[in-house]
Amino acid sequence: MNQNIFKNIDTERFSGMMQHQQKNNVNWDRMPTFKQNNKVQEFMFNNQFHQIGDQVQLSNLLRFQPSQQNTQQNTLPKLKNNLYKDNQSTIQFPDQFQPQMQMLTPQMRMNYKYIQKIPRCDDDEQLIQKQSAKLQNKNKYDLQSSIAFEINSLRTSCKVSNYKSEYIPAMISIKTKENQTEMTERTIGIDLICLIDKSMSMSGDNINMVKKSLLLLLDFLGEQDRLQIITFNEHAQRLTPLKCLTEKNKQYFQAVISQISAEGLTKISSATYIAFKQLKEKVYRNNVTSVFLLSDGHDGDALFEISDQIRHVKEVFTISTFGFGDDHDAQMMTSISNLKNGNFYYVKDITLLDEFFAHALGGIVSVIAEQIQISLSLTLTKPLQDVQISKTYGNMWKKREHAYEINIPQLASGTRKDFVFEIQIPYIYSKIQDQERVVKVLEARLKLKDPLSGEIIQKSAALNLTLFNENENVGVIEENIDVYSQYMRVKGTQAIDDAKRACEQNNFEDAQRLLDDMTIQISKKNNKVVLECAGIIQDLNQAKEATKSISYNSYGSKQLCQIVVNNNTQGGMNSVFSLDGQQQQQLNPSQYSNLTQQTMLKMVQTKKAKY
Repeated sequence: MNQNIFKNIDTERFSGMMQHQQKNNVNWDRMPTFKQNNKVQEFMFNNQFHQIGDQVQLSNLLRFQPSQQNTQQNTLPKLKNNLYKDNQSTIQFPDQFQPQMQMLTPQMRMNYKYIQKIPRCDDDEQLIQKQSAKLQNKNKYDLQSSIAFEINSLRTSCKVSNYKSEYIPAMISIKTKENQTEMTERTIGIDLICLIDKSMSMSGDNINMVKKSLLLLLDFLGEQDRLQIITFNEHAQRLTPLKCLTEKNKQYFQAVISQISAEGLTKISSATYIAFKQLKEKVYRNNVTSVFLLSDGHDGDALFEISDQIRHVKEVFTISTFGFGDDHDAQMMTSISNLKNGNFYYVKDITLLDEFFAHALGGIVSVIAEQIQISLSLTLTKPLQDVQISKTYGNMWKKREHAYEINIPQLASGTRKDFVFEIQIPYIYSKIQDQERVVKVLEARLKLKDPLSGEIIQKSAALNLTLFNENENVGVIEENIDVYSQYMRVKGTQAIDDAKRACEQNNFEDAQRLLDDMTIQISKKNNKVVLECAGIIQDLNQAKEATKSISYNSYGSKQLCQIVVNNNTQGGMNSVFSLDGQQQQQLNPSQYSNLTQQTMLKMVQTKKAKY
């Protein structure tokens, strides 16, 4: 093999690097660090060279780590597209880099024979205005009146102790009305980029079902929507530009999809690189953007590399991931979807892929708001000037001194998002006076954008608590059932996550006990409360089966990953398995489905039933 694996790069391209060297007194000879022993072989450039000029990205320029088989895999240099030459030529770095390049082992060089030429991604097709402005205004979803923004606590009154703190569950809620015109008179246009794993393990029924599901997308999308297909194995290939789904273009997509075949290994970040490049360089912006990632394999570097890539993308979008079969890395796929508040779909039974596709797509076409920003702040009003938020649930909270922030990219109609936390009411030595009884404890603000008009909508809410002294007789303090059910959702999800961690240590009995304790805690309430908690009760029962030793090693670990991520985001569709481990078709609406998702899912199931 030709050991010179790098293409010729015009020395003029490095003028920016030389200017950086002179300006900052950089010693190139000290730049590389190389360690080699029987455990680690690593070659990295200093972080300060993240971008030099505008030609080369040098952060993680090359990154090699051995696998368990003592082989090395690398992350390729990220070069701007105007550096790429012919696909068949090799790359030659300037002289100052040659000693480092020669230190790579032949096995490292074999991982990538060449870097594929990546075309510019500013060739996206111009958007088609399907409806007149007058008709759009007629069918417009009124965000101001259709979104409810609230902050509630489990109890609106509490007794204040003079020797111990009181903890009260509370939540911020966004609730949206259904959009009855979404299916028949949809005005929102979407850009959807599908990243399809075509590695050898996807051959046979897997790749055929993927192709069938891609064709399904064509039935649901219209002229105002655009689609792009990128396939990947160890390299990624952009099969299509971002094109409008006219009838003519649908025929084009059908032809492209029919030619997809499986071969090679798996390198997920090669596909996300092109997808994010498309988002950065596209000329026209549609109302809503999303990425679908489908894979059945493992890629140990994917999360690290995608996290780095995504930092440079300003576009508002979500990522939904679909994990195939028993061998994919469900933890990695859920982590990737978490990067952009997406959902994870576990596809053990490949024949259900089209139904999961329909559900995910239904959530995208029903988006009614984007760039959702929530802020929550403590008022610190006497006598509760020492009140605190003692705990938050989920990974979406960002603390800013006495305030918290939550950001989510998109919000669909007919859904709700509840962000649960606990308030710590401090003990108070002095007696509560009448004028101090009603206290504003928290203030919340909501800001979001209409993806159709660009209009910014703002709302606010506040939480007041009525305080009583410990020795006062106030009767029974009623509890908010809605708050309790959402509190049990996050507590139950936490128990499932803890059970999953116990299973990872082969402590299956401990996992079962955690789930039993949580189920008993919910069942102690009255029937009305138990009914409100039906969703998390089903998940706990499913998790109990999944944490049995045989089940866990078959499908359980992946199912648990799915339940945790989807329950925390209140999205997606949690898989249901029979007692013998078979994934079930879900004929009843899932707990996080809106009307559009239910309708599209039913259409797919009805069509399948005819055959």
